[in-house]
Amino acid sequence: MSRVPSLPYTKIIRALQRDGWTVVRQRGSHIRLQKRLGDEVLKLTVPAHRPVKRSTLSHILKQARLDVENFLELLQAEVEKCMDLDALAEVRQLTALVVDCYTIWLNP
Repeated sequence: MSRVPSLPYTKIIRALQRDGWTVVRQRGSHIRLQKRLGDEVLKLTVPAHRPVKRSTLSHILKQARLDVENFLELLQAEVEKCMDLDALAEVRQLTALVVDCYTIWLNP
């Protein structure tokens, strides 16, 4: 079994959203999420801390009925999504550079 990581609340929220949780409200430094499972509604409160303590995250995962491995997979999916966005940004930069070079070549 993997250890529960210490993460900023933003990463925790995004991973939970990938699992179907939705942010309902925020009051102060506490963010409230909920998820409908059949006929019941699960509710979570995530503190807006950087980082959220490992023990706190462990309790959140227990309330969310998620084990650590599944949560880590959700985090990995977020990392892969960010990598795709980084690659897209590089392609856009290269495209802009090619357009600039072509424009300079056409208009000496």
